[in-house]
Amino acid sequence: MMLLNSSGRDNFDFFKPNNQNQSVSSQQQISTDQSRIIQRQTHQAIRTATYNTAIHQNVTCDGCEMSPIKGDRYKCLFCPNIDFCESCKSTGKPSHNLNHPLLCIKDSSLYSSSTYISNRSQLCHDKIQCNLCHINPIIGIRYNCSCGINLCEKCEFIGTHDQNHHRTKITVPKGIN
Repeated sequence: MMLLNSSGRDNFDFFKPNNQNQSVSSQQQISTDQSRIIQRQTHQAIRTATYNTAIHQNVTCDGCEMSPIKGDRYKCLFCPNIDFCESCKSTGKPSHNLNHPLLCIKDSSLYSSSTYISNRSQLCHDKIQCNLCHINPIIGIRYNCSCGINLCEKCEFIGTHDQNHHRTKITVPKGIN
């Protein structure tokens, strides 16, 4: 029996040569037990090499309450303060809107000053309504279009307003310095 491997991580196949004049050198022969051990060790090495050990300080998973989140962090792009750990995201555990896109953040410390990965629930634009979805007040980043309308993050992301218009991204509500 010979062990073949391909470029795929988990794609190992075993085949039995047919008995028609097959000569296989002893170096090419691997017992079934040995090949299983090699396969198991290879899979473990791949998992170890690709596992993210980052710790996302001051971030709690909204699915299982893990705090801080360890490993990959998934942040909702539409909701100002929704985060999931890798386990909750992969098992579908969170009861969050499945249509909302999630941003995978490998290491929050690399983007510590980014408005996009911070808790934006404190960014409250009082008395300012999104002209498309009519949410009032806008929570999170507000976009002011050159035509005079205001957009929330979700409506800006979806792109339903004229994409040729210039927008100003407002990350600090009026009256806050």
